[in-house]
Amino acid sequence: MRFDYVGGNNTPIKEMWKYPIDLHGKQKPKNSFYICNQVNSCLRMKNGVIYPCNTIACIEHFNGYFNTKLEVTEKDYININGVKNIGEIYDFLITHKPFCKYCNRRGVVFGIKYGTSKKEITEWV
Repeated sequence: MRFDYVGGNNTPIKEMWKYPIDLHGKQKPKNSFYICNQVNSCLRMKNGVIYPCNTIACIEHFNGYFNTKLEVTEKDYININGVKNIGEIYDFLITHKPFCKYCNRRGVVFGIKYGTSKKEITEWV
């Protein structure tokens, strides 16, 4: 099996990054959106719905495991079945989302030692 990674040489970098979640939703959505390196580069489609990032698409698992209630609204995704033209999708992709208030993009932590998750909420917030 071949292993591809971002790094530029033949030695993988064994480190993790933490993209902190703000459980209280106190981040400015517009600011989080503009400095996010995932938005529109990690689009996710699930059941005919396009999400601008993996965090919004997968937060249901975080909510379920940690018994939180980070809310995904109808403005956080677009259902392709209701789209009249490609311009609607483009307009959706270039605007910040209400969910961005939960993303503390200024608090990203790099260089975390690679290892198995302890499955603690502190790994995410």
